[in-house]
Amino acid sequence: QEVVHTGDEVDLYQFPTPWWHELDGGQYIGTTGGVITADPSTGYINMGIYRAMIKDKNTLSIQARGSHIVGEAPDRRGGYGAYTHVLENEAQGKATPVAIALGMDPLLTFVAGRSVPSESLRHAEYAIAGAWRGEPVELGKCVTSDLLVPAWAEIVLEGEIPAYARTAEGPHGESQGFYSSNSQVFVMNVKCITHRKNPIGYGLTCGTREDFPKFLISTFARARLAAHPNVTDVHVPEGVGAGAGTYLIVAARVDTTREVEQLIDAISTTEWGGNQLRPRWVIIVDDDCDIRDWDEVLWRVAVGVMPDRDIRITPRIFRLAHEPLAQLHGAKTSAVFIDATFRSKTAMVDGQAVGLVEPVNKVSKELMARIEARWPQYGID
Repeated sequence: QEVVHTGDEVDLYQFPTPWWHELDGGQYIGTTGGVITADPSTGYINMGIYRAMIKDKNTLSIQARGSHIVGEAPDRRGGYGAYTHVLENEAQGKATPVAIALGMDPLLTFVAGRSVPSESLRHAEYAIAGAWRGEPVELGKCVTSDLLVPAWAEIVLEGEIPAYARTAEGPHGESQGFYSSNSQVFVMNVKCITHRKNPIGYGLTCGTREDFPKFLISTFARARLAAHPNVTDVHVPEGVGAGAGTYLIVAARVDTTREVEQLIDAISTTEWGGNQLRPRWVIIVDDDCDIRDWDEVLWRVAVGVMPDRDIRITPRIFRLAHEPLAQLHGAKTSAVFIDATFRSKTAMVDGQAVGLVEPVNKVSKELMARIEARWPQYGID
């Protein structure tokens, strides 16, 4: 709040907002910004990542969840974010106070894009980001409302979403690699803009290789599977889309096919927090594999996988068919599990189980660690 613009001074065009994708329908100032609203019943704050397109100098479109039909009943089964808050206020003829924080800590951008229990955890995204970092998120109050926003955000757009107002937006390049548009989304009237002097914003290009902080998705996935005793490492490759087609590579210490089956069952029943993080392609490898090396992973698939024996496809379950991703994949996507392990596979030779694969011809982690520890002796810094 070093600089405050209100009234006629409000001008969204003062910030250089890129035209992110060739066929976009306009300038999207909100691609990584946190859209902040409060539950009208509890006052709990929710912050979600919803795209926001500039309509004019003081008006934005906000796509909080697909299209929003006027008179649509609030449905808390689909989440407790801005979509629900706006419809619940609208049912009473009320506008919804809203703020968009731009240029946030990337950890906040990440958690705002996840499914978190904001209906039961007070100011859930702030609480979870603080827990992950190990210190609280510093907050400040908006100039024109009581909403709490990240104190260190570079820019904050303050305003309201009027009841019954809808507008068209898009197309916009999506994280699944396609363009989409909506004929009826929420309208935000921007009444105040606050920012630091010389603010710095950042945004997101959503192609087939979305520039989202994938290393954080790997961390999230690793935490989800940390309790499984066989799992030694987890990786989500950064070169593939972040949507419902996410790849997951799991390194595991498994010695039998039964252990692989148990691991697949555990991954299948893991709560991923919505389809956007639920992996559809899971590759399981031995713990000596460098899971950050696509060439090695694919080599293990090529030489170690017999398709009729080592590939398992889980069924697709339809639940929330009205959600946008469900139109393409179904509410709970099916998944392909590829057992690319070597040590777990055996064949019966003369009545005895014999391993199918000899040791992999690669430098072991132990030898590599010894070599790296001796680099100073070789005169290499």
